[in-house]
Amino acid sequence: MRTLKDSTDAPTTGGTLRLRGPGDVDQLDPARSLQSPADQLQRLYARQLFTYPPRENPDDWQAIDPVPDLAAAVPSTYNAGLGASHTYHVVHLRRGVLWDTEPAREVTAHDVIRGIKRMCAPTARPAALGYFTSVVRGMAAYCARYAEAVGGAAADQHRHAGFQNAHDIPGIFALDAQTLVVELLRPTLDLPQILALPCAAAAPAEYDAVVPAPATSPRTRAPTAPTGSRSTAPARPCGWSPTRPGGGRPTPCGRGAWTRWR
Repeated sequence: MRTLKDSTDAPTTGGTLRLRGPGDVDQLDPARSLQSPADQLQRLYARQLFTYPPRENPDDWQAIDPVPDLAAAVPSTYNAGLGASHTYHVVHLRRGVLWDTEPAREVTAHDVIRGIKRMCAPTARPAALGYFTSVVRGMAAYCARYAEAVGGAAADQHRHAGFQNAHDIPGIFALDAQTLVVELLRPTLDLPQILALPCAAAAPAEYDAVVPAPATSPRTRAPTAPTGSRSTAPARPCGWSPTRPGGGRPTPCGRGAWTRWR
């Protein structure tokens, strides 16, 4: 566990953190991120284009200012990531971010798109979905078509994967494996904050094998953060340990490494 006794002490790594909450965490799939307890756990294993760095002082203005995580930089007019109309955003991904797969596989723009598509599933629909559908070009219509296509087969993971892989959101597409474009209906100054929401986490191809946000959360698959779940039985302690590709290293945004978390 990373600790900081005072402002002069260096962080330390290792140990076990035990956290007891008021109730069970009912959903670990980021596609249906609704409650703060689950959001806090998802930070251990899921990563978005942007995130919030840990700050010792919550009154620090930087505590509410998103920073790049999977992204290499926040798009702006200074780095040619933001068009003159402020509706065209180009996001370049950070290199060297790996899925916990065998062999390890680099996270791509297509994984980010997959994660955003999954929140449109009728089984997911997080509370924050409206932030996306109201500003991303064509996303509202995509969600409507998704619900029609799945119909009464909401429990069929093949139906979900088939629709996601065959249909695209017009306003979100990849120029290449490491470059993502987001087109908006109107200028949206808080787009980095929207893309920092837990439900916008990247999703690996392995997620095609499960229904988005099923009633019973499966063990988290192929995490991108230094920590991944190893046991998630309902009403039982959740077990977490360092992932192989991360090697227990902290992420650029301060996600530290745990020897064990329960």
